[in-house]
Amino acid sequence: MAEARNFDERFAAVARGLVNEPKMRHLLQQIAELVAADLDGEAYASVSLVARRREVLTAAASDERAARADRLQYEAGQGPCLDALWEQDTVRIDDLASEQRYRDWARRVAAETGIRSSLSLRLCTTADGLGVLNLYSSQPKAFHAQTRGEGPAFATRAAVALRSAQPERHLRATTSHHLISQAQGILMERFQMTAEQALTVLTRASQDANVELRDLAQHLIDMGDTPGR
Repeated sequence: MAEARNFDERFAAVARGLVNEPKMRHLLQQIAELVAADLDGEAYASVSLVARRREVLTAAASDERAARADRLQYEAGQGPCLDALWEQDTVRIDDLASEQRYRDWARRVAAETGIRSSLSLRLCTTADGLGVLNLYSSQPKAFHAQTRGEGPAFATRAAVALRSAQPERHLRATTSHHLISQAQGILMERFQMTAEQALTVLTRASQDANVELRDLAQHLIDMGDTPGR
């Protein structure tokens, strides 16, 4: 009971940190660092996401060794992360030195990073989006029964946090598009410009003033100032 209570307390602290992180890139990095810090021993974590439908990339990593292990999988086109993503929910390797499923990848990772064991857990980040939480350790058989029980809990919480952050990201993108369109309309009416010319003026003014295009558009709408006056 004491171990379960201890895990609940640690997990609650991690959950609070994830909920309070507003930006996607920072959120992913927070996930990787929190999970790695919570695991006993020398462990590293990374988050792999699917981009452009089939391209897989590492969006965050607690340590360069984890990022390197991920990249070697992408280069080889095989590894536990990719199998967790496309074939199985969870893939565990107890010792890379004797691993046979991904022999070439395992030997190279062990030699270049010192990693000896891994645990990859699929994340369902959206209805049609996927990702993987990758856990690595410099010790063989590092992911014992308790860790394997905690891992899915972290993966589930990470997926929920990611799904919660995505609508906010899409809302910001939609709002930005709306503001820029409004600002274009003001310039088109005021100076008899085409939509393309108005966007060019806004873009150049944004670059010259070193402000976000969205913020420049908002200022034009609110204050009526013409970019570049």
